[in-house]
Amino acid sequence: ISFCNSALASGQTFVVHDTDQDKSTQTAIDSPIKAYAGSPIKDAAGRVIGILCMLDNKPRPDFTAGHEIQMEQLCRMALHCIENWLLRLNVERLEAQRVALAAAKDKRSPPKGDVTIVFTDIQGSTALWETNPNVMRDAQDLHDTIIRKVCSANHGYEIETEGDSFQLAFHDAVDAVKFALEAQMALFEASWSHELLGMSNACDDGGAFRGLRIR
Repeated sequence: ISFCNSALASGQTFVVHDTDQDKSTQTAIDSPIKAYAGSPIKDAAGRVIGILCMLDNKPRPDFTAGHEIQMEQLCRMALHCIENWLLRLNVERLEAQRVALAAAKDKRSPPKGDVTIVFTDIQGSTALWETNPNVMRDAQDLHDTIIRKVCSANHGYEIETEGDSFQLAFHDAVDAVKFALEAQMALFEASWSHELLGMSNACDDGGAFRGLRIR
């Protein structure tokens, strides 16, 4: 059916009183649509954003210019409804952004109340230090940088460190679990020195860990 296309092309109310008699449009054989009226919904810039249409299963020779005016009034009402809906969506989007920013701001502060505490410890660090203190010193510096970076990315707060151990606080358990997973992956993918990776307890042949690992 090309009624709506005709209404779009005309840019104004398009009326077919009797589809069987109208030659400008074509309908399917035995189509139940016998009358059509369509009026474009235009925004303030004159762009067509939709079509308000009326269909009938019988011819409507009684559809007058007054009815066309009523349809155009309905189009303006529809436009107001669409604009109000879009405005409401925009307000909801801005409110969601405000809430997200407020939450992010809260998470930049030290957590209070119910918090999740995470302790990290380099596994086998004593043996690694005894094997090669110089290599281990550089490795721990890289380890500390990674832990602090991943902690910050997950809104964590560093409470204190003791040796190679970190005590961290998170606003909720989800952030803490994300930190634990991301920290292990970051340590696995870190650019450890060949000397460290050559140590027997700093690499797993099965690929379970690579370099320093924490628990």
